[in-house]
This record gives sequence, structure tokens and C-alpha cells, in this order.
Amino acid sequence: MEQRGFRRGDLVVAIDQRPGRKGCRGPVREHVNTYRGYIDQAQKLEASNPQEAIQQLTLAKNLNPNGPGNPAGRIANCSRQCRRRRRLRRQLRPSSRRIRARIFTKKVNKLLSDARQAEKDGKQQDALTAYADVLKLQPGSPEAQSSTDRIHRRSRAILRRRRAS
Repeated sequence: MEQRGFRRGDLVVAIDQRPGRKGCRGPVREHVNTYRGYIDQAQKLEASNPQEAIQQLTLAKNLNPNGPGNPAGRIANCSRQCRRRRRLRRQLRPSSRRIRARIFTKKVNKLLSDARQAEKDGKQQDALTAYADVLKLQPGSPEAQSSTDRIHRRSRAILRRRRAS
């Protein structure tokens, strides 16, 4: 009778099934307490950590598939909640990508501005270094490539004039 009550899902009947006894003893009582522990733990975790709640509910379901607290239904609810959280994370990712792209663009623009200023000030080596940094970050940058080529042409022309004179 003890085991029948537990299998049926009626834990109260499984514990207090015989008048005059102080509840059932032995393995069924242990299963009932373990089951209740899993259900209670899952209830605490459902809002904060649905994945862990699913694990607890699965353990309870393995002990008693038709038990009170409907572990199978709660597993389905927690799974839906996990899927919603994943969808929200995916929706948030593009904005973080945009932020990273803005930071990257600002960095490249700052390097280009520093390189132009160094070129105006006559610091050709500093300008070449800044343009090289831009080309490391953005290999196909036409402005950095053309400016680098222009500086190299000027320096070659200067060298030719020095050799000629």
C-alpha cells in the first residue's frame, strides 16, 4: 500500500497510509522526502536559474513521473523560459556589436587624425607609424594606403635630389 500511494503520486497517502502507525518507514519514505527536496529546490531555482531547476525537476520526475507538483509540466515551462532568455541575449548582441564597431571606428579615425597632424608637422616617421597602425586595424583603408604611398614617394624624391646635388 505504501508503494502504491507513492506511484500514484499521492505522497500524503504514502506517508500516512495506516491508522495507528507514525507514517511509513524505509525506502518509500526516503523517496518521498527526496522527491519533495527536488521539487522544493526546483521551485527556488525556477526564476533565477531555470537550467538548474530543470535538472532538479528531472531528478524528481525520475523518482515519480506522476508525482504532485507536475514535474514534467514544470520542466516544459523552464525550457520555454531558457529559450526566451537565449532569444533576448541574441537580440542584445547586435547592439554590443554596434558599440564595438563605433569604438573601432573612433580608434581608426583618431589614428588617421594623428597621422595627418604628424604629416603636417613634418614628422614623416610618426605619420608612417600611425598609417601602419591604421592598416593593421583596417587592411584595406584607401586613405592610409594612399597617404603611405605619398609619403614614400616624397621621401624617394628628396633622396634623389640629395644624390643629384
